Amino acid sequence: MNGSNHNDKSTDMDTEVEEEEDKRQFDNQDYEGIIFKDILCNLHDEAGIPSSWILLDSRLTVDVLCNSKMLSNIKKAKRFLVLYCNVGTMSVNNKGDLKGYGTVWYHPTEIANILSPNNVQKMY
Repeated sequence: MNGSNHNDKSTDMDTEVEEEEDKRQFDNQDYEGIIFKDILCNLHDEAGIPSSWILLDSRLTVDVLCNSKMLSNIKKAKRFLVLYCNVGTMSVNNKGDLKGYGTVWYHPTEIANILSPNNVQKMY
């Protein structure tokens, strides 16, 4: 009986040591946020997704960026793009060139830089 209690305590201590080592490793990393499956955890006081990130969204059929620093040759498009999302619709009428990728839609008030995985697969 004492042997099984001792083993249980040893296992608990081993688990605590491993968790503490994981925490120390994590604390030493340079990061802005963490993604656990589909949940974004922003570790700064401000809300939102960092503008330096480019996300992939399998439901999106076009590429839309909001960070003008990532783009060159931003100009008015010949026609509008209407995006439909969970908060309504948005008109986009600018395009720009993403280095190493190609032309994408540009909207400065979009919440994130998002590429369509289907378009990425076509490019690469």
